[in-house]
Amino acid sequence: MLIVGMTGSGKTQFLLNMLETEYNRVFDYIVIICPTIEWNMTYINWAHISDHGVIQIPCSQEMINLVLKAVSTIFRGTQTLIIVDDCAASQDVKKRVSELIRLAFSARHYNISVIVLTQQLSS
Repeated sequence: MLIVGMTGSGKTQFLLNMLETEYNRVFDYIVIICPTIEWNMTYINWAHISDHGVIQIPCSQEMINLVLKAVSTIFRGTQTLIIVDDCAASQDVKKRVSELIRLAFSARHYNISVIVLTQQLSS
């Protein structure tokens, strides 16, 4: 799933609302990859941010690659959601876009869902 919108448009809140309603208790693990996770008030105020199974990873290229390569084995056999929030447009990620595409197309075979939140969509 891809969620695109301007800064402050409510992309993250929209996603968290979906996790509390339609996707409530669907996932065993939620992995959030976000450069601002440590001071993002939307995540900080989310009631489930400290729940077991919610894994927070600041967005650096090294961490994204590690997560994208490891999810197929670490989370195999579990219902896992990978959230890539506002780091898909960074230059480092654009260099590795093939990893995101590979994960998007192959993750369903491992019960992994991917949601990307970004401010702009361009080629």
